[in-house]
Amino acid sequence: MVSGKASVLLLIGLCVLAMPGAAGTSASGDHETDLDLPVIADDDTANANAANFAAGLISTGGNDRNIPAFSGSGASRHFTLAGNPVVSYGAIPLYPGWNFVSTPKALAAGNNTAAIFAGVDTAGHSLLRYDAPSQTWVALKAADTIRPLEGYWVYVAEGTDVPLDYAGASPQAPPSRTLAAGWNAVGFSDTEPATARDTLLSLKDTWSVLMGYNASARAYETAIVRNGSGEHSDAGVMMPMKGYWLYMTDDGTLAAIGA
Repeated sequence: MVSGKASVLLLIGLCVLAMPGAAGTSASGDHETDLDLPVIADDDTANANAANFAAGLISTGGNDRNIPAFSGSGASRHFTLAGNPVVSYGAIPLYPGWNFVSTPKALAAGNNTAAIFAGVDTAGHSLLRYDAPSQTWVALKAADTIRPLEGYWVYVAEGTDVPLDYAGASPQAPPSRTLAAGWNAVGFSDTEPATARDTLLSLKDTWSVLMGYNASARAYETAIVRNGSGEHSDAGVMMPMKGYWLYMTDDGTLAAIGA
């Protein structure tokens, strides 16, 4: 039985694994944990073969649950936030390969579906979201709504920007989202950066680990841990337009910090 503290340490270890030296191989071959991140798997027939994703997956255990990673020198990679990078809050920046993205606000009717990505060359990959309760990947259709607080995986052949059209202010309450115990793909809900501590305040003590993905570097960022210290401090910053893996120790409700 793994203790709560040991589980957190295992989770932190996910972001410092060495990169695989060859497609489909494990970083070390012997990392065992029951808290692995989900496998990216596409529901499209053309992409159903796992070999299509082998070059972008790194095994974290023997249960076939992998996390996206990319071949490298073998050294772990970290993304260090130096000040507040310039971000266009009216567009989602996409880099070649997989991107973990979100929308910081509700989108305007008529421009709030997966069709906003219609002009993007996805090289045959689907736009994906992760359904935490069923622990399955869902391929979005063009008519599916893109919602705040949800993280989406988007593959692009070439870098581009996807412009956003935000809904106007209304009497409607800001969005919230029910999260399940385990890994959830969440979005950041403001147009200005904020600390993880402030952003996830509505979850109280039900969250434990937050992990972002740096698409330009093709690497996971250093994990942020609730009540953590040093490089894992929950004073770490969350950024607009980005998606995050969030580990929940129990069900909870995430409230937006922007409207």
